[in-house]
Amino acid sequence: MASPAGTHWYHAHTGMQTADGLFGPLIVHQPAGADPSDNLYDQDLPEHVFTVYDWSSELSMATYMSIIKTNLTHAQTPLEVVHVQKGSRYRLRFIGASSVCPLQVSIDNHQLIVIAVDGQPLDPRPLDTFIINPGERYDFVLNADEVPGCYWIRLIGLSDCYFAKANGVAILHYEDVSLENLLEILPFREKAFEQVVDFKYFVGMDFNKNDNTKYNNKDLYPVQTLPLLKSHYTPVMDNITFMLPPVPVLSQPEDMDYSWFCNRSTLPDPDYCFSQDLCMCTHLLRVHLNQVVELIVFHEGRVFSENGHSIHLHGHSFHLLGLGKIGSSLSRADLENLENNGHLRRNFIQPPVRDTVNVPDGGYAILRFKANNPGYWFFHCHTDSHLQQGMALLIQVGDHSNLPPLPADFPRCGGMGFSNALRWPCPDNLSAGANKVVIFFSIHLVSLVIIML
Repeated sequence: MASPAGTHWYHAHTGMQTADGLFGPLIVHQPAGADPSDNLYDQDLPEHVFTVYDWSSELSMATYMSIIKTNLTHAQTPLEVVHVQKGSRYRLRFIGASSVCPLQVSIDNHQLIVIAVDGQPLDPRPLDTFIINPGERYDFVLNADEVPGCYWIRLIGLSDCYFAKANGVAILHYEDVSLENLLEILPFREKAFEQVVDFKYFVGMDFNKNDNTKYNNKDLYPVQTLPLLKSHYTPVMDNITFMLPPVPVLSQPEDMDYSWFCNRSTLPDPDYCFSQDLCMCTHLLRVHLNQVVELIVFHEGRVFSENGHSIHLHGHSFHLLGLGKIGSSLSRADLENLENNGHLRRNFIQPPVRDTVNVPDGGYAILRFKANNPGYWFFHCHTDSHLQQGMALLIQVGDHSNLPPLPADFPRCGGMGFSNALRWPCPDNLSAGANKVVIFFSIHLVSLVIIML
């Protein structure tokens, strides 16, 4: 069954394949009368799905490996033309397929009524412009009530794309038809998130100036001795670099070796990973099935001042209860102190439901969801170069007894380093028994050019 309904997309998570175009829209429609916003628009057309992204004339892996900014030029592609009839109301679906850059979108002389985010319905609100980060999806209603003619759909690249002056445009073209009624107000929806939190976890992000063996030989070129422009800063979660396990954990649990896994609570000195050797493992958090989970995710911002990290959760949608910027940087200790003293406020009045959120540098986001979908779910930064370097973790929901049985002929496989792993019990300190754990996030960008497709 195709569920949940809404605006989604399929995309790769291997290397830099998403940045090179391995993605596309995946729209799940609802039956007539089931969409809470269907009274707000007249037409929901496939040609009104906008996939917007940053694009480079080079292969993204080459750009990523250079880790330098380049002077790129705009691609001379034909302008997309979006046809509307005067008086009609249209549902527009925007998919943020960028590998790096946030994009600011607007349509001249028109407001957009946002009705859904990340495939989840939202109480309608008018916007003159909006910013879409990598991995996010927004659904809008456009009321075609202006004087018939042509209007620019404008796309402005932010962050590194801003400095590269990378912009894009399309054309909104009116046809001459009669005027219809304006938008009505979406009925109030009940709250579905006021539950006791079973598991709270603080998640931190930043760049670490440590010896990353992928980029430097620590004996010949120790990173602590290199100048800023020659150093490599590794994007991490909780000072940990994510490494894929050598076997698929979902289908071959009997082959797992739990020495592969770690999190902040299992490291002897997690702060050692900040300035010394690279701490690599399959970063894993475990929660029990049907627990109410609250993640307080923050971006320390110690090294770079940027536009934040676009963080995506697979397998679940969350209520975004809080989002804010404290300062140019934010430490774990300061954030925990704010929380313990009741200064991290939560919005319980119809908070948006998301699966992707941009966490600003020196800021935080409070995510709450019910862990009712068993399995191993990826939680990661949607900037390709950050994900490639290990800014991710797995959230294990429930155990393997909660999963459906595998088909008898399901293939088995193993990667490098796999050799009949020991069947050890999972350490208790990987589970959700502790009251608190914290995770951090950070950002690094490369210059790309934007086109509108």
